[in-house]
Amino acid sequence: MESSGYQKFASDIRVSAKEMKKSKMHDLPTDIMVKIFSRLSVKSLSRLKCVCTFWRAIISDPDFLSTHHDRAAREPLFLFFTLSQEDNEGLCNIHLSSVDQQGRVLNTFTNKVAGFVHSLHTCADLVCFAGRNRIYVCNPSTEEFVTLGQASKWTYYPRYALGLGYSSSSKAYKVVHLFTYYVSGNEVGHLRIGCEVFTIGCTDSSWRRVEDCPYNVFGLCPPPFVEGSLHWLISGYSDDEVIVSFNVDREEFRVVQHPEFCSSSNCRRGPSRLVELGGCLCLLEHIQLLKFNIWTLKDYKNHIWVKEHTVNFPPQPSGYFFVNPRAIRSDGAILMEMPHESLDYYEPENGNLTRVDRIEVERGFQFSYYVESFYSLGSR
Repeated sequence: MESSGYQKFASDIRVSAKEMKKSKMHDLPTDIMVKIFSRLSVKSLSRLKCVCTFWRAIISDPDFLSTHHDRAAREPLFLFFTLSQEDNEGLCNIHLSSVDQQGRVLNTFTNKVAGFVHSLHTCADLVCFAGRNRIYVCNPSTEEFVTLGQASKWTYYPRYALGLGYSSSSKAYKVVHLFTYYVSGNEVGHLRIGCEVFTIGCTDSSWRRVEDCPYNVFGLCPPPFVEGSLHWLISGYSDDEVIVSFNVDREEFRVVQHPEFCSSSNCRRGPSRLVELGGCLCLLEHIQLLKFNIWTLKDYKNHIWVKEHTVNFPPQPSGYFFVNPRAIRSDGAILMEMPHESLDYYEPENGNLTRVDRIEVERGFQFSYYVESFYSLGSR
């Protein structure tokens, strides 16, 4: 994040290259320049690249970009957004505000979307929005905002049907879409779960059909992306198979073993949810309204689950009873979202709540996380 000293330095980007030379900034050692630049935002660095070829070379260097991204990933930013009323053409203005974790507004911008949209719960360089018949992808750092081609099967995208993941082998983001279709047989028809993938920024920008999902899935939230895979709960009851994953690199489905509590006799499949907290896959075991256990998959390869927290969220004056765990701080406090209402840090040890300072927005706000990045959507 930018300290006051670095913010002052960033404000100097408006002066000319000649003035920069007069100020002796060009005489600073390269390693000092790298350290300074690594603390600046993508927006500031994009402007600094225009000052001179030397600065452009520093900022464009792959090692610098990797260092800058690693630093940004340690403290992701909030992206708050609200929607205006639909106009006569069914379009809304989506108002987006980048906010750091101290509540400082870093940037605001606006775009057009077709009706109501929701964001996928993935902390990445990009933010994905889905609505009635459109999917949008945004890089808040560069303000790029693109509309993906319409998926082939559905015109409405429920929260659990879409996921955003990153392929480490191709270094590309992919949007994964699950859909239902009906296969007729000799006697009875069968409902199947199809899957298609859109690779962002590739030359052939279209949806590709991949293997079907072997199980019916459901969920209240978008699938969390952990260990290179998206994860869904499986519909129905089974002693051995509860979670299905889709590896974004290999584009293959597999089964992930569930926690011990989740058996055919006592696992409440309906209200249970999967989330990502602290880079781990977690399953929420609901006990009653606003009370649930958080099971964490501590060892992904060996399927070792640990019940780490029991959350007993206090009753809310508004009567709201749906809470989303969205992140966990280094001190163990859990960021809880009451959708469209508030964000609170919950301390599991004592049950204390601390309201998150944020930009003042109207009732009905939504938010996502993102990491500062130069990642291009191919729109420029």
